[in-house]
Amino acid sequence: MKNLNAAFSQISQAFALLGDSIEAARAVRAHCKPDAAVLRRLGISPETFPSRF
Repeated sequence: MKNLNAAFSQISQAFALLGDSIEAARAVRAHCKPDAAVLRRLGISPETFPSRF
């Protein structure tokens, strides 16, 4: 059962990462800066992310 929970946890984390990636991409396409929390979860420093693009 422990292995099954670990597998579901990994799958859940993968879907969360995918969702954050999609959210950040949508913001960039709309010429907006993605939310700082989303950038942090993706491993991107919000301070270094350009505000205009």
